[in-house]
Amino acid sequence: MEKMRRGEARRIAAMYVLLHLAFWATWLYVGAYTANFILGLGFEKSETGILMAVASLAAATIQNFLASLADRYEKTPLASFLITFALIALVSSCALYFFPQWPRLISGLLFAAVLIVVFMIQPFLPALALRLQAAGLPVHFGLARGLGSGVFAANAFIAGVFLLHNPIRSFALLWTLPLFIFLLISLYFHRVELRLQQVRLQIELADNRPGLASLSTFAHRYPYYMYFLVGTVLLFLAFNLFYSFAIVHIRSVGGDEGMMGLVLALAAGTEAIFMPLYAYLRRRYHLNSVRCLQFAAFGFVLKAGLQAFLNTPAGMTYSQLTQALGYAIYTPAYVDYTGECMASEDQVKGQSLVATAIVISNVLAAFIGGLWLSSYSAQSLRLLAFGLALLGTSIVAYTAPKTAAHPSLAALRFDV
Repeated sequence: MEKMRRGEARRIAAMYVLLHLAFWATWLYVGAYTANFILGLGFEKSETGILMAVASLAAATIQNFLASLADRYEKTPLASFLITFALIALVSSCALYFFPQWPRLISGLLFAAVLIVVFMIQPFLPALALRLQAAGLPVHFGLARGLGSGVFAANAFIAGVFLLHNPIRSFALLWTLPLFIFLLISLYFHRVELRLQQVRLQIELADNRPGLASLSTFAHRYPYYMYFLVGTVLLFLAFNLFYSFAIVHIRSVGGDEGMMGLVLALAAGTEAIFMPLYAYLRRRYHLNSVRCLQFAAFGFVLKAGLQAFLNTPAGMTYSQLTQALGYAIYTPAYVDYTGECMASEDQVKGQSLVATAIVISNVLAAFIGGLWLSSYSAQSLRLLAFGLALLGTSIVAYTAPKTAAHPSLAALRFDV
């Protein structure tokens, strides 16, 4: 395979970072303020939960199917999927913003379309990193993801202040700019992937190759990985029971939209600091991805516990610092873990299944949170989240080492 010039390789690595910056700026307005936006359209809390759950479930179903297509048709650039997602979101966003007179149901469906495709982008970002790394390019997922959290933090503060003086529907205009930038960078990576196909030997996939495995075959091949996914669902369910209804939790301790912006900015700011350090700390202290996952799972418990028992504005705010010990480590760790514990032909599907697990947690959080808050207090929901985090940590701590040590893996590895 021809080697790209060093300067060009660095430019590709820099563009991958910019891809994350654009995505996480978009995600702040679409994902973190989902409940705010839907409530602002006139929906009730229970209706908000149902709409969020349906959108998340649709995203989980579609993205698993698309991941199978990506594994089957390896010559198809992953950026093609990103371009399609961005175009759908842009069209829906413009319709949502420029036609405010549409009925509530139509507006809700348009926002659901944006939410679905933005959800589906997430597993394709680490998958793109793995594909570029396999081609010898110096792409660093942890660095890109961490800097993305930095942009998320900056926009969270802006969004909190913005909401105090502007209607929530105007968010549709705010997320359109980073989404358009994301589209332009995806077009760039489409050209990069096409060029890589021209300069490397393509691996043709036969119908019986591991990457084409059905879900049942995949589960048989990696049995403990499926249990690990269950633990991941529980951890992110605990996480999302707070963030899916963050404004409700914050108001329960006397806060407002301004405090919500500060809370989100503080949480994302710790991610921005620690995610880029993840790879360095692994090398410096010779940590494997399993240990990192186990440590991060306990970080989820710590944060859920602080949010459950510190029922003051200060406690709610400063508990966000523990994001560095949980989410900030777990996110790059599960990407490495998936890449290390399964065959390269299965990695897109593996990344997609983790993303699907996270989306399932969004579905459950939307249903449970919406129904729970209609009858019970926000504090009791935070206590429930603490219990779920404990259970998820127990499952991850036990099953993650089992998958990494599975005896069938050695025969399933392929070099790219």
